[in-house]
Amino acid sequence: MKAVALITIVAFVALAGFGCVPARSPEPGIAQACHNGVLNVHFLTEPFTPGYPYTQDPQVDPAPVDPNILADLTAAFNAAPPFFKDQLCSLNAIFISRHGCTSYDPSTCNLRDNEVADNSWGFREPDGDKYIGISLGLWNNSACQDGRRICAPPFQAYQTRLIRALIDRTAQDKLPSPPAGYRLSTDFATPMVSPNTSAMSVLATLAHEFGHIYWWHNFVEPPGSEHANPVPATFCGGNFYPGGRWEGATVDVPPNRWVPFGYIAQPGVPYVAQLAGLLASRSYGNVRENLHQIYSSGRWASALAAYSPDEDFVETFELYVLVNANPGLQALRINVGNRSDDLLRNVNANSELGRKLRCFGALPQLQLRPLR
Repeated sequence: MKAVALITIVAFVALAGFGCVPARSPEPGIAQACHNGVLNVHFLTEPFTPGYPYTQDPQVDPAPVDPNILADLTAAFNAAPPFFKDQLCSLNAIFISRHGCTSYDPSTCNLRDNEVADNSWGFREPDGDKYIGISLGLWNNSACQDGRRICAPPFQAYQTRLIRALIDRTAQDKLPSPPAGYRLSTDFATPMVSPNTSAMSVLATLAHEFGHIYWWHNFVEPPGSEHANPVPATFCGGNFYPGGRWEGATVDVPPNRWVPFGYIAQPGVPYVAQLAGLLASRSYGNVRENLHQIYSSGRWASALAAYSPDEDFVETFELYVLVNANPGLQALRINVGNRSDDLLRNVNANSELGRKLRCFGALPQLQLRPLR
């Protein structure tokens, strides 16, 4: 899920091979993201919100993390492709944020799905430290598949919650002060996925938040630059954003140097730009039609990817991680109304999505699983 990404970083080192490499010695109170090749995750000392001047290091809350949460994180790490294991281990720390929760139990998190996204983040500091935070709310209200009381949602529920959160946030553009607990009563799209596991949901969250760190490294150098520099770029020969443009506009540092969940770039994709007005007028059939046009176009890794150039990069990176996982994503179909859009059919060299995916590496040979 998505929250925000920060402005400055020293050069990111591309790591090769399987094993996690040791990060530089952490400052007191800071955990390393990996220890002896195993993911190392802690609670975040609250309150903490990444913000100007970006020099406050997040600190470890020593309370133990529930073993069921750690099991989900371990399963996600074990499923990650080797290159992403190394990228995670390059982080200074991975935290679980209790913002919006009254204890260390996810059942105490009073958060809507878009607030879970808001309280998950990836950011980097001026001194080069890099962190991921995941909302404890991700583990709330989940129907566990294996008898556990606490688990991340299986991937189909995760995708459903994410689409719902995105549409809710978009609707709030016309409802600046929605009532407490507000959520649209209508679900606009139903995902069908395989594998449908909690590990895939946590892996997607980690990949998304790391993707924001990766975006700043590739396009905003040297650290602290006022503007992005997608052309010429060392990443993909400047070809992720051909000519340094996205939907006709120059790719640049986002407003306030942050990417809030559901931020819509201007002028952007017409099908996205129309959504808030359609939701406000309750033109729900047209909302579904616009979503279908996004999913069926062969251009986007998700609906969120069509919202901004940053999310396009991040969601494409996330999809690349998921299709290369072990086991990898074998089905991702979005049912919108009476139509079904198969996003993995576009993971090929002939589609616009495939062109962008190839910026991260070779395309896998997918064994697509039929869904009924």
